[in-house]
Amino acid sequence: MPFLTSLDENAYVKGSRDPLGLVPVWSRFGRDVVGNLTTVTSSVRSFTTVLVALELADILNEQLRQDAPKTLETFLRFEQIAGYARVKVNRDRQIRGLLRVVKRLNEGRRIRISTGQEAQILSNQKIYGLWGLFIGAARESGLVKESRLEPEPKAFVERQYLALLGKAGLRRLLDILRRDPYELQPEGRDADVFNAVAKMHLPRLRAEERATYEKHLAWCLPSDPTSGRQRALSEALANFRCDEFGFKEFRSVQKAVRRNIELSEALERIAHLENLIAPAALVFGFLQDRDGQPVKTVEKQIHDTWSRPLRLNLEGLTALKSRIAGALQSEAEADLWMRLARAFTGADYRQVIELLVGINTAVMQRRGGAASWLAIEKNRILVRLSDEPDELTSVQEAEDRWRSTYFINSLWSISREVTA
Repeated sequence: MPFLTSLDENAYVKGSRDPLGLVPVWSRFGRDVVGNLTTVTSSVRSFTTVLVALELADILNEQLRQDAPKTLETFLRFEQIAGYARVKVNRDRQIRGLLRVVKRLNEGRRIRISTGQEAQILSNQKIYGLWGLFIGAARESGLVKESRLEPEPKAFVERQYLALLGKAGLRRLLDILRRDPYELQPEGRDADVFNAVAKMHLPRLRAEERATYEKHLAWCLPSDPTSGRQRALSEALANFRCDEFGFKEFRSVQKAVRRNIELSEALERIAHLENLIAPAALVFGFLQDRDGQPVKTVEKQIHDTWSRPLRLNLEGLTALKSRIAGALQSEAEADLWMRLARAFTGADYRQVIELLVGINTAVMQRRGGAASWLAIEKNRILVRLSDEPDELTSVQEAEDRWRSTYFINSLWSISREVTA
């Protein structure tokens, strides 16, 4: 049976180059409300794969001792099997490595399972797959300690997932996972095991699954570094059954939790910050597409596009300056951001351009003295590196730009899954 293919957006981690040094800033404020998740850990079923893979690796280690495959090797092989089962049986497209999985399912009845590069479902499955991107969040969620399950999640995995295999199925799956390579036959000799793995990953969660994942993923218990703010935010987010979560939805959440003073104040800080850094990133992207143009011309282009100055809460931003400096480990860079805020509100777009170039230069110097992406030479924009150029939107759209997410979008996805 053929499977449709499309751009595998889940294979990419956006914003990794971070020319304005924004990630440590918004991450610092995001951790006030989401203590465990990352921008990419937005799928409950991916955590299911992580937990089952680690438990299977642990069982092999206990049974085979020195002859057992390394935990990482078992993990990668089970991730492959789970990916194929989720797509083929469950018609689930929310997996990492979708394009390769679909391609190989279309190619024949046998699928090679191996840690070898030719069989991996991503260009580097260790880094870009669940091992590299989900293990840390699983640890922060109290599910995993180092590379083994905590006692409560271990018992949960045995009841909810390994029981679906039965004793014979478990032995068969362990035998598959200890071999490298292995030619998997989903419609032949391995059908029972393959279908059981698919059943572990059914889109709809069972009652105990909802309770477990809600506790650990949505509420970040038992550790909860947010002192209850994450649980309150999760409960509010679960009510937003929309297709996308943007600044409009964020503002609605702010209204919904206004009686929770600590959470409300944390969200207000995030709103003040995002109102500055999202438009700043937009203008920086716009500048990346203006190589060789006079600064005066680019200044006029911004002025003509923005019918009024950007609205920012300067008092609220000033109150955040020390935390911004701490996140950047640079008072000087924090000063640049405060100056940028004032330049935006004063519609001084020449200074906006100069300050964005200055911030980028400071970030590159802090990272080891690399050349800045942009420079101003002889009153013209010099573009040395253009990664994600942007078209300049209206000022109203710039103010509604929700770029950084503060891990809230991942919590929104998880919260909807565990309460569906």
